[in-house]
Amino acid sequence: MAQRASMDIKTKWNDDPQNQKSLLIKELTPSVQVFIASGIALDSLYDQLKPYAKITQADIDLWSEHRTKRSSQILQIIKRVYKLSNKMSIDFGTNITSIMDLRDQAVHPDNSLKQTRPRSDIPVGVDWRFAAYRYENAAICYRILMTMLINLYEKKSGNDKVDSEMDGIFEALF
Repeated sequence: MAQRASMDIKTKWNDDPQNQKSLLIKELTPSVQVFIASGIALDSLYDQLKPYAKITQADIDLWSEHRTKRSSQILQIIKRVYKLSNKMSIDFGTNITSIMDLRDQAVHPDNSLKQTRPRSDIPVGVDWRFAAYRYENAAICYRILMTMLINLYEKKSGNDKVDSEMDGIFEALF
C-alpha cells in the first residue's frame, strides 16, 4: 500500500491542497505501521533472548535508574547472546536506534510544531512526519530489520535453544 501511495504522489500531485493531504496520508499510514511493527519485532527479540543473556536484576535496575534507552537495552541483550563483533555491534546499534526512535515518535507523538522538511518527489516542504514516514524510509527500515535478523540466524548464538527458536522464526517467515 505504501509503495502504491508513493507512486500516486509522484503521478497525481497537483496544486489542490486536499489532494496533497490525501496523497500524503495514504502513504503515511502504512509506512508508520512498518516502523511500529519493526519496533515490536525488536522488542519481541529482546524478550526472546533475555533469558539467555545472563543479565542480572541489578543490571535491569541500573537501566531503569539511568533511564537507558530501549534501543540500548535491546542491543545489550543481543550482544550478550550472540557475541557480536565490534563492527556488527556498531551497525546493529545504529540500526536499532533508528528504528526504535522513529517507532517511539510514531507511538508517542510530539505535537509541537517543527520545521517543514523537503522531499525529493514533491515541490513543497511537508510536516516532518510525511518526510520521515514515507515509503522509501519504510522499505529501508524493513530491509534493515530483516538483514539484522538474517545475520543473527546465520551467525548462530552457540546456544541450541536460542538457535532452535530463531530457526522457528525463519520457518514461520519463509
